[in-house]
This record gives sequence, C-alpha cells and structure tokens, in this order.
Amino acid sequence: MPASRLHLTEKLSGQADTHNNGGKDRIAQDFKRYGVHTVFNRLLTSWPLHPHAHLNEVGDTDLEPRVRSMWLEKKHGDGHYEDRAKLLRVAVEMLEDHESIDFPAVFIALAGARKAAAYSSLDRAKLLADRDHRLDKEVRLRRQLCAALATYRKHRQAWDPHNGALMQTISDLENSLPPLPAAQSRHRGRPADVDIPAVRHALTEAGVPSGLKNFRTRLNREGCEAAPKNLREALLMATCLIPYRTKRAP
Repeated sequence: MPASRLHLTEKLSGQADTHNNGGKDRIAQDFKRYGVHTVFNRLLTSWPLHPHAHLNEVGDTDLEPRVRSMWLEKKHGDGHYEDRAKLLRVAVEMLEDHESIDFPAVFIALAGARKAAAYSSLDRAKLLADRDHRLDKEVRLRRQLCAALATYRKHRQAWDPHNGALMQTISDLENSLPPLPAAQSRHRGRPADVDIPAVRHALTEAGVPSGLKNFRTRLNREGCEAAPKNLREALLMATCLIPYRTKRAP
C-alpha cells in the first residue's frame, strides 16, 4: 500500500473527528454555535475505527471533507449509520432534559475513546498493508483472474443466460486455479485499545445515568433497531465504541 494513500487515509480519519483535540471550552462553544445534536453527530462515522477501511480507495480527494467521510462510511462503514444516528439522537434528547449533565465532558469522553480507536485502526491497517505487499506475485495474479472470471460470468448470464456450455467452461477455469489464501473477515467488534470501563466511568462522572424513564419506549417509537442495555451503553453503541446489537441479535 503506497505511503501516500496511508497518509491521506490518516488525514481523512482526522477530518472525520476534528473535534477531538479541543477542550471543554471549545466544545461548549461548538454546542452554542452549531447545536448539541450537530456536534454529537460528528461521532457517528464507523469507518475510521476499522482497519480494512484504511486499505481501500479513499475516493475523490477534491470532495469536501464531510462529503468524503460520508462516502467512505457508505462504502466501508458498518452498515448501521442511520440506526445509530436515531439511537444517538434519542439519547442526547433525553439527556437534554437533565440540567446536571456535563455535555462537553460527555462529548470529550466519547471523542477521546474514538481517537484512540482510530489510531489503533490505522496502525493495524499498516500491518495489513505490509502483509499484503509480501504476498507473492502469483497469488495477486490469481486473485485478479478470479475476479475477472466472476465479472465475465455475471455479464454473460445477464444477456445470454442459456449458454450452458460457456458457463461450464468458466466454472472449469475457476476450478482449475489453485485455491486462494483465506481472506480475513472485516472487524466488526469492539475497537482495539479502548478502555471501555474508563469511558463508562467518565460518562458517569459527567452525570449520565444508566437509564432514564421511557428510554426504551422512545427507542421503539422512533423505530430504532438497536438494543442497548442502558443509556450509557446507548452512547457507546451509537458512537461505535461497543458492537452494534439489535433486538433480533442472539
């Protein structure tokens, strides 16, 4: 993986969370200028926290940072952005009814944990890139050939679905190729190097209760699929610091 791409990806990760370097006063000013919900929405993107997102194309670098970050989220994110946005909105709205909540402290606790996770993700991406560069040329060529055959099969089936002889020939070619190394699954669990108990403690210190009356009712009314155990877990799940879970999840 070219160093320039890793450098650009690291910059994109920073642009997705540019708020992380500010103190409480700066965050409080942002709340007044942009609104609490708009500022908290900066914590929604999942792609900076997953190593494989850093190994893919970064898109049109002429795009405005927010637009580019959302493009990356759509292509490489966890697929739950919209539902996590609902979860975060409901959680913040319910916290707004409590004067004792230190919103800048809540934001900094979540943002700081995401920053640590993003740096860990980038380090992991660099390790994966080095591994990929060590793969021999034959493996890379086999991957390219398999992809080309799969693409050709798809196009031929679309306009010539009854050509069984050709489909069999493609299958024979695919079967004649040596097996490819098993691909690593995309990480979708808890980000590495994040002290979740410490984040929970920081949220508690900021005045976030474990639960509020009618919280689950509000989630159901908003059509939110996520199923956090309590309000603090909702904040962690919405900002990708713990795995996303739904009511249907085992």
